Amino acid sequence: MKSCAPLEPVEPLLIAEGERLVPMHLAGLDMLLTVPEVTDIASAEDGYPLHVRVPDPAAYVLHKLWVADRPDRRPDKARRERKQALAVARLIREQLPMYGFEIDRVQNFPEPLLAYLDQL
Repeated sequence: MKSCAPLEPVEPLLIAEGERLVPMHLAGLDMLLTVPEVTDIASAEDGYPLHVRVPDPAAYVLHKLWVADRPDRRPDKARRERKQALAVARLIREQLPMYGFEIDRVQNFPEPLLAYLDQL
């Protein structure tokens, strides 16, 4: 896997509202658009190659912790966000150390995310 330029802004997420789709803003999602992306090829369930393009895994972890800590987040969803963050953090430590949380690697992440480094 290699680090690439930041992700380009995408169309807003659409949610079903009755028979129509309406845009939904996800607070803080724009922070993930400013971090480096990771691209690779994986195997899909049908065996065909699948191009994967995602934000830096360390940024994903820090963003999940940030989301879990938001005062407007439902407690059950906050617990789920925290578990997801810690699971990916463990995966990074054990299998993907090139995406670690060293300050010299993540120092250009958005400031609100860096505040969560001490939780890892």
